[in-house]
Amino acid sequence: EEGFDVDFKKNTNLSGEDLVAFANSKNGGTILLGVDEKENKDGTQNGLVIGCDVSDGSKMAIVNKANQCIPHINISIHIENLNAKPFYRIEIPSSKNKPHCTQKGIYKTRGDGANKPFLPQELLRIYLDSESDNFLKNYSKATIEMRNELQSQHKNLIQNMWNSTFETQDNIQEAVSGIGTMLDDVHLQIE
Repeated sequence: EEGFDVDFKKNTNLSGEDLVAFANSKNGGTILLGVDEKENKDGTQNGLVIGCDVSDGSKMAIVNKANQCIPHINISIHIENLNAKPFYRIEIPSSKNKPHCTQKGIYKTRGDGANKPFLPQELLRIYLDSESDNFLKNYSKATIEMRNELQSQHKNLIQNMWNSTFETQDNIQEAVSGIGTMLDDVHLQIE
């Protein structure tokens, strides 16, 4: 059945809006090219395979549509029913690089079994979610770098303090030895 994550198209005339709608949706979806909608008595729709052109040219046209979206959309194209009436099954995963738009700047998503335009607040939410993820990644990276730098400086400071302590101890011993020599000289002069 056609629904939230499945769409039927009679031929290979695929629009960029269909691709961005699934890529921008929560779960992605599947488009079946060469499958018509057949309405049942109860009002539901099933797919009726009518077949379509599955040549390299038609496949390249589909790939080009995905590459024309901004940013590009990753899809996988499968040929089904090759021996009878072949048709395409195009899998469009939910994208990590949302939001996507068409070459003309149209933003769509999938909802209620149809493509629908993004509302401004939905676009804003996607951008804020994306930026908050980037902020957290950058903040975590900066925190780790700062911690490593502080640990390095702390290690160097402790090493310098130890070196300074030994140097001071040597200086004190040298001074005491010098005082001892001076006292010996004073005792000799007194004698």
